[in-house]
Amino acid sequence: MPRMTEHTFRERQFGRELRRLRKEMGFGLAEAGRDLQFSVAKMSRIELGQLPTYHELLALLDRYGILADEWPPYIKALERAAEKGWWRIYGAIKQGLISMEDAAELLCELEMALIPGPFQSVPYMHAVFANGGIEFSRRRIEKLVALRLRRRERFTGENPLRYHGIIDESVLTNVWGSRQDMRDQLRQLVTVSSASNITLQVMPRTAGIHHGRLASFRVFAFPDPEEGDQIHMENIFRSVYVDDPEDVQAAKMLFKRLAVRALNPEESVLWIERLIAEI
Repeated sequence: MPRMTEHTFRERQFGRELRRLRKEMGFGLAEAGRDLQFSVAKMSRIELGQLPTYHELLALLDRYGILADEWPPYIKALERAAEKGWWRIYGAIKQGLISMEDAAELLCELEMALIPGPFQSVPYMHAVFANGGIEFSRRRIEKLVALRLRRRERFTGENPLRYHGIIDESVLTNVWGSRQDMRDQLRQLVTVSSASNITLQVMPRTAGIHHGRLASFRVFAFPDPEEGDQIHMENIFRSVYVDDPEDVQAAKMLFKRLAVRALNPEESVLWIERLIAEI
């Protein structure tokens, strides 16, 4: 079922660690919370990602037989889980797309409408925000542009997010801004594709009809195997998050089939370079 995840990856991960400690003691939720006067509902919320207070954490650790000199790593983990993501200063919600990018280790994306956000040039971004059907103030546009530029950092550095994108031909041939702006955007995409953690493929019209034409989507994979992969889809009105295992598996299989039909990465770069010369 589509849903908005209520808590961030770090919050859920911390809750899973507390659940692991409880199970190691052989406690059920009711037994674990009884002496602490925590209801079963409260215990469940904590293990699903609602962070306990500092003193509640210490009480839980004591209940689970963790000695006081072993508490510091758990306290540090709580502090880390409670940190507000950098994206909050830009007005982005804590449990949305950007927090998923921050926590994931792999992102597979089929894009049927626009150049993927983090790889957009500034002129392209301005053209999209100016013609996207929703009116933004100049200040809001500048904040959205700054946010997308900041998102690029997740794809570089010591532990970059691995990215595999399939971009429909129409995305690349639709000109946003001036023709020079679009040429610069395509050149930037070629540069991005040279990174070792980035795989870009073009889906040409000659690939024919396929189910991917119905909608863009993203599949996120996380380093914690208990997290489970998640699908993200969006339009100009809302975002949808799906974590049903059958739906996620179907999306992953569809992406694999589309990757076979798309141009390979080397062919895709050559295709984009030819397009640059034609615009």
